[in-house]
Amino acid sequence: MSLENRLNNFGYDDKEIEELDTPTIQSYLNLVTENLRSNIKKVNRNSFLLILSVILYFLIITENPDAKKVEILFLEINDTKILLSIIPVFFSFVFFQNIALWINSTNLNSLFERLVQKLFELGIFTNTSYKLLPFSLLVDLSKYQFVNKKIHWILKMPIWLILIALLLFPIFFEGYAIFNIIKSKNYNFLSITCALLTLVFFLVTIIHIGYAGKDKIKPNSDKEE
Repeated sequence: MSLENRLNNFGYDDKEIEELDTPTIQSYLNLVTENLRSNIKKVNRNSFLLILSVILYFLIITENPDAKKVEILFLEINDTKILLSIIPVFFSFVFFQNIALWINSTNLNSLFERLVQKLFELGIFTNTSYKLLPFSLLVDLSKYQFVNKKIHWILKMPIWLILIALLLFPIFFEGYAIFNIIKSKNYNFLSITCALLTLVFFLVTIIHIGYAGKDKIKPNSDKEE
């Protein structure tokens, strides 16, 4: 079995990590670090696309929703109503991908910290392993919000608002976009298909967030003795 497949099936309970030799831990750690960096790049790219698509969507609505032509780089679209149907699908898919990447990165972060503790023989109360993590703005905000107990809760309120906005705004936008398609009464195969796809991605994202805890890597406590 390849190292990557072993990692996917790897439950990171302390006993199992303790049984690994140093070269194997180093190999796991390199692979986890590589995957984390890849996830961070994808999240950054997707976040830019989400912001760009929202800006384009509201520009079309507020400036001239009945415009007959719009040009985007080398692409020319003769009816902006097509964009108002396509953008929500694109947005909902990219947001769902970001949620999946975030959940995967959360699992990898925990595994990274335990492997670092074992490799460098760190104590369980040190935060050195966290400092060695590849930098991610979302992870850094989360650690600041939930781990740093030296900061008064009042000073954490802006971070709370940012985290809530990052999670709720995309969901509200998808709902608003679906409502807008229905409200326009411009029913055709494209608009109905886009509305249904957006709704599907919307529901899948909600379910994914709700069951995120069950997707985390858990110790292999259910192995047969």
